Amino acid sequence: MKSSRVDTRIVVGDEVRRRAYLIGLAIGVPTVPVMWLLRQHTDPGVRWGYPVMALLLGALWWALARRRVTVVRAERQVLALVATLALGRLSVQLFGTPDLATARLQVAETTFANLHLLFVFAFLAYETARALRISIALYCVIAGLIGSRLLPAAATGADPDIAVTFMRLLVGLAAGIVLLFVLAHAKEEVADARARTAALERMAFADALTGLPNRRALRDALEQRMAEAARYSYALSVVAIDLDSFKQVNDQHGHASGDLVLKGVASTMAEELRGVDAFGRWGGEEFLIVALGIDAIAAQHLAERCREVLADSCARTAPAVTASFGVASHRAGDTIETLLARADAALYAAKDAGRNRVMVAASG
Repeated sequence: MKSSRVDTRIVVGDEVRRRAYLIGLAIGVPTVPVMWLLRQHTDPGVRWGYPVMALLLGALWWALARRRVTVVRAERQVLALVATLALGRLSVQLFGTPDLATARLQVAETTFANLHLLFVFAFLAYETARALRISIALYCVIAGLIGSRLLPAAATGADPDIAVTFMRLLVGLAAGIVLLFVLAHAKEEVADARARTAALERMAFADALTGLPNRRALRDALEQRMAEAARYSYALSVVAIDLDSFKQVNDQHGHASGDLVLKGVASTMAEELRGVDAFGRWGGEEFLIVALGIDAIAAQHLAERCREVLADSCARTAPAVTASFGVASHRAGDTIETLLARADAALYAAKDAGRNRVMVAASG
């Protein structure tokens, strides 16, 4: 059992994104053949591009559903697919249509939205800085294609309004990239702030040496479990643990060896406890177990098992240590202080009786 204070903040992770993409693809893929049937005769890009897109998106849905591909890789594959289709379609509309006015209409009505979607996928698939570089590169390709079509037409006296329309489209794309960058950067700042807050919270409630809950976290756990015990009439016991003659370990072997002993004791003890038990370092060489749902007798058996396992484990290592245990059970009217005081009294009784033993506080 590894007890720790857990950050319960819900994070939207890969699994949520995977499910969202599966639902989106399940809805979107069947619409591709419908659009192909309706527009294949009027749009060469639809005629040749949509069947390929349907096959690739269907394969991607299968790979995501079977977990053959990660969400990040799927996003990058979609980006590559959308980029290929969008840029290919833009090229066909610009250079495959003799009339520049018709090309302008086709680009404005259909391709422009797909180009915006291209940048959205870039910021979904990559971290903000790299997504910005990719978006700028794609924007340069788009601007280059449009410029290659407009410049020869301008030399032959094409309608200036057509060039103005394309310039507006390019400005709109640039504004979209800037907006996506600002939103993505703000999202990363919020995520970093939350991560720093979570790290500080873990530091506040975790023992730096053993990684176990510290005194503050244990008091919170004990307060919560005492409230549950009082409300639902549950049994509740605490076990106070103190390593025997630990000062001699530090004096004879050094504090580094003492730290290794503490970490070893923490690991050994944690493996013997239940998932519902709160276990942590109370301070120095002292540990505490908060066990909900077990009475004094069961807690005594638990402590005895821990004592035996610890003694057996430490006997095979140097320096060898043992521990004394004091058990106390919750009773009506108890506070945290009174319950812990009885556990401490039982612990001191175990020390006085010769150490390396378990003593139970009087129930009356």
